[in-house]
Amino acid sequence: MAAGDLLRRAADLGQRPRQPGPDDLTAGLAFEIARPRHLVPERPGRCHERKANRRGGRCDTPKPGQTSRLAPLTKIMSWPAPAPPPLDAPVSVISGIWPATSDTVRFGVTAAHPPEPERRREAHVDAARLKANFAHVAMHGDEVPLFFYSDLFIRNPQVRDLFPVSMAAQRDHLMAALGRIVASVDRAGEITGFLQGLGRDHRKFGVLAEHYDALGTSLLATIAYFSGDTWTPDLAADWRQAYELIAGIMRRAAADDEAEHPPYWTGTVLSCERPAFDVSVLRVRPDPPLGYLPGQSVAVEVPSRPRLWRYYSIANAPRPDGTLEFHVRMVDGGAVSMALTRELPAGAQLRLGPPVGALTLDAASGRDILLIAGSTGLAPLKALAEQVAGLASPPRVHLFFGARTAEGLYDLPGLLRLAREHPWLTVVPVVADGRRSPGETGRLADVVARHGDWSARDAYLAGPSEMVREVQERLVAAGMPGRQVHVEDFGWSEP
Repeated sequence: MAAGDLLRRAADLGQRPRQPGPDDLTAGLAFEIARPRHLVPERPGRCHERKANRRGGRCDTPKPGQTSRLAPLTKIMSWPAPAPPPLDAPVSVISGIWPATSDTVRFGVTAAHPPEPERRREAHVDAARLKANFAHVAMHGDEVPLFFYSDLFIRNPQVRDLFPVSMAAQRDHLMAALGRIVASVDRAGEITGFLQGLGRDHRKFGVLAEHYDALGTSLLATIAYFSGDTWTPDLAADWRQAYELIAGIMRRAAADDEAEHPPYWTGTVLSCERPAFDVSVLRVRPDPPLGYLPGQSVAVEVPSRPRLWRYYSIANAPRPDGTLEFHVRMVDGGAVSMALTRELPAGAQLRLGPPVGALTLDAASGRDILLIAGSTGLAPLKALAEQVAGLASPPRVHLFFGARTAEGLYDLPGLLRLAREHPWLTVVPVVADGRRSPGETGRLADVVARHGDWSARDAYLAGPSEMVREVQERLVAAGMPGRQVHVEDFGWSEP
């Protein structure tokens, strides 16, 4: 078994190594994973091959002259990397860690828990150096989040229960989120709203103020280890100061939200319809009432899949009765989507996180609107269309609704009915394979391009990641300013 496999066994299954002492954490982490017995020799020099074979495993005891398969484990799990510098202020990390012209950026940073009296200081972060370092670290791939979570759980075993049993998707979220934050580190104003949303959203996991320090310590330890010889005091200071800023934004947003909202809402399933074989439409009543903007999404947890939160867009504008509509496409192997589409009778209870997302209507722009939806990406765009219907002077709206097959246009009757009621709305159904198409045929990006010049409109895109990326690139290449293209992509959130 490779070293990475053993690390996964620790991080995924929550196997508890011994609690490391101060010396271990100073010199580097000394892991002592509870390995399966068939990987441990019964006596020196003798291979217990029969016991391994009975379990369907293999014998990892080296023959004379061979190196043990477990040798890399020692290198990864007991390293001479420098200890991370002490954190002067609470340090946080970003989305996915809990269950996104000068090279020097000046941040006005206020510590989350500053000494009295509160003092404001300037943080100097070399953005180019930080980005280059992250690119170097990210080259190590899956080993980076594997190392981070193993370090976090060994230093703080009590936080393991905040995470799902399987950490596979969580590790992917970590790297995607880190990449998003680092890419915008020299444009701090652009991600402030994003970070505030994360601070509020992470309350649903049970994240407390003291957890941010633990996350920051493990993050710096991970970056230091994979940086190797390139880790310097200046680089350590860059990471520390950047995350002081992130921590402050997230913690303040969480504290403000705590005074007004619960960490999560209880949703009661009122009905579950299946307009297509692989799509279900759920109607849910949240308690207490949930305030949101059309186009936003919420994380959903199903009782049978504890601590697995997946984001789904709300498919309606706010209603007088407060009910929410979700469009859920069943994905093979998607733990939450399978539960939502197959296991939820009326009366079932869900947990709903706070509303997040910036795919919201820019009503002040005065421009007409282009909506482009692929599959269940229709949900947030349908909510926007309902919002436009309530405006005193609605703009013209073109809605392209695409799917692979005609059966995938699951809500087309409702959209056509909405178009008949509102002359400002034009609905164009698009089927990729062309068989029994009720409208246009071809790739969604091609069909949109065939219908003319959209550069004077505001565009809102939602759907599969590949489709969203292709349409966005084509619109910008055709002359639409990038600021007029609004995108929602939860492709990283496994259905």
